[in-house]
Amino acid sequence: MLRILINPAHGGNDLGHRSFQAYSLICEKDYVLRLSQKQQESLKEAGAQVFLTRDKDVAMSIPSRLAMTDQMDVFISNHLNMGRKRGIEIYYSVHSDGKLANRLKKGFEEKGFLVRQCHARSMTNDKNEDYYSLLKDSKAKESVMIMYGYVDSDDISRLMTCENEYTEIVTDAIMQTQTVQV
Repeated sequence: MLRILINPAHGGNDLGHRSFQAYSLICEKDYVLRLSQKQQESLKEAGAQVFLTRDKDVAMSIPSRLAMTDQMDVFISNHLNMGRKRGIEIYYSVHSDGKLANRLKKGFEEKGFLVRQCHARSMTNDKNEDYYSLLKDSKAKESVMIMYGYVDSDDISRLMTCENEYTEIVTDAIMQTQTVQV
């Protein structure tokens, strides 16, 4: 059975990126938790065994999250971005073939979403080492970080209405690209 770990970034007193929209505070930690829970349900329905690094609003260290990647086939880390730009960004390990990340990119683009980047990001001084510790230190067979948009741009209105589409795209990409050896 395919084993998947989904990481809703931040949590607890770590709000992540945030923005005000229509007089209410939008916090990355809340958005990615809700999205991750939807993805968990969808992937379970598709036949995968799915775990979350956190299933409520609690703080967790990165090492604690990474310890959970052992014995996982796929590790998805869900994030939002900030910087007054637009679009989705997908990062994968320099040690990956990029098949899952590129299938995600294709899925987002087919649904009309702007994908700003989809690539492995390495350290500037060592092209064989991942820039993001969540990718570098993951023990999962395939690790991908998805930044669904920018909270300080007009992405925010799309983010609030597209959770179901994002869930469908992520579920389809994982189920289409991953095979489990029995």
